[in-house]
Amino acid sequence: MSRSTPPRYTPDEIMGLELRKYLTRIYRARKREGLAIGGLDGWARAICYVSARVDTAVNLRSVTRHCLRVGIDIPDTILEPVVREVAAARAAGALTFSSALVGEMIQLTAAEREEHEVRRLIDACDQPADDRRRATARERSAKRRADRGGKPRSASFQATKPWIAEGKTRTAWFEERRRLGLTRHSHPDIFIRKKGDRDETVQNTSDRDETVQDNEVVE
Repeated sequence: MSRSTPPRYTPDEIMGLELRKYLTRIYRARKREGLAIGGLDGWARAICYVSARVDTAVNLRSVTRHCLRVGIDIPDTILEPVVREVAAARAAGALTFSSALVGEMIQLTAAEREEHEVRRLIDACDQPADDRRRATARERSAKRRADRGGKPRSASFQATKPWIAEGKTRTAWFEERRRLGLTRHSHPDIFIRKKGDRDETVQNTSDRDETVQDNEVVE
């Protein structure tokens, strides 16, 4: 019976290495495109977070090694106090990791986050995570509606306001549809009348009349 191979990295190490990968991608893209890289203090703290996940001890040597992998040069005068602070917090068990905080540290925008395919660990500083989740949920919902043949919200009654074109109030327009037995969300060119427990789909009167006229011509 063969024994299972132990994982090469712990979950914390995987998280730290993934964070370093994203930081490297963002920093090098900014340098390549001539963009502002952001405050070095923020980068120092973000890289200390990497060391806290990957290394057994957070010290100047370990953090400098990660800086070299990222490609960023941070002077010791900036790096040393940040390293001491993070090392002390880790030793006291008070070091907390926040993807929103890392996003603020390096000033990552939502556009950069999307461009560099940052899927986790760093949130956009200009788009709260809740807003991003709501936007993603809306996109998924719109795709599901489209896959089912549904109308987009931009074509909904609330968006198009057909009662205005007919010179009626919203309440009067819906009340008229209710009297005619039309469902609230039926398409303007398709009337759906309730018949018992079944839905009976009937074309608009104008469409039905044109069909009858065409048949009469053929005869």
